[in-house]
Amino acid sequence: WARFMARMVRPGGRATLIHKAEALARILDVMSPRFGALRILPIYARNADCAIRVIVEGIKGSRAPLQVCTGFVLHGEGQEFTPAATVDVAKRALSRPADIIFSISSFQDGMCPA
Repeated sequence: WARFMARMVRPGGRATLIHKAEALARILDVMSPRFGALRILPIYARNADCAIRVIVEGIKGSRAPLQVCTGFVLHGEGQEFTPAATVDVAKRALSRPADIIFSISSFQDGMCPA
């Protein structure tokens, strides 16, 4: 899948994927030869839990270092979504999927600068 992404992305273009958190080491192994400026956004079900998913974005041909961003928490107390999760997804519901993912406030609002 990493070779396919590299073929489909132009030099300087971005590739984004969402995967289970336990697959992060493998993702980095296969993406790092082809993509640089890797940014990792951990997604947490709740604040005190381990990450359940990671969003990884890279730029084809970049040599910039990897960044691990401040994580994004989906749920607060009980089953309610956090205000950030509710607002970010709702206001971008008609956007492209990548816009929804990378408009998550913790990823773009200075906690992991582009």
